This record gives sequence, C-alpha cells and structure tokens, in this order.
Amino acid sequence: METIGPVKPPVKRPLARAVKDNISGHLKPGSNEIKVEVVNTWNNRIVGDLRNPDETAYTRTNVKNKFNERSPLLPSGLMGKAEIFFLTPHHK
Repeated sequence: METIGPVKPPVKRPLARAVKDNISGHLKPGSNEIKVEVVNTWNNRIVGDLRNPDETAYTRTNVKNKFNERSPLLPSGLMGKAEIFFLTPHHK
C-alpha cells in the first residue's frame, strides 16, 4: 500500500507500477514527514509462514495448500529508486 499525505489521515493504495503524484495538497507549512512503507507480496508471506511453522502465522487463508516451504519467493518490495522532487510553483 502507498500512503500519500500526512501521517494523519493517511491515503493508502496498492502499487503495481511506478507512481507520480502531487502531494502539495497534503503538506503543511513548515516541516513535514514523508514516510514510505514497503510490504511483501501475499505469496511470499504465505511461504514465509510455511517456512517458519513454530512462529505465529501472519496469514489466514484457504489457499495455503497451493504452497509449501519450498515454493519460490517472488520479487517484491521497493524495486528501483524512490525519488521526491521539489518543484517551484509556476505563477502566471
């Protein structure tokens, strides 16, 4: 999920591709905190649970039987660079 805006209230959306977004409307005068949280894929979380059966499982699903501890992990997380561009407003 992607959070855009101040910590309260967050705006979240799943990412499947690179995103460009203007967050100007979410910023306040002065100091702001921009936080990027990266999560794993559902596939990898299920496989992780199966590889660590003695730990508390994070997943509850009816599709665990499609995976096992040898199932491959899929590429996930932040792939590539993350950039924040500060632009000067153009006034007419």
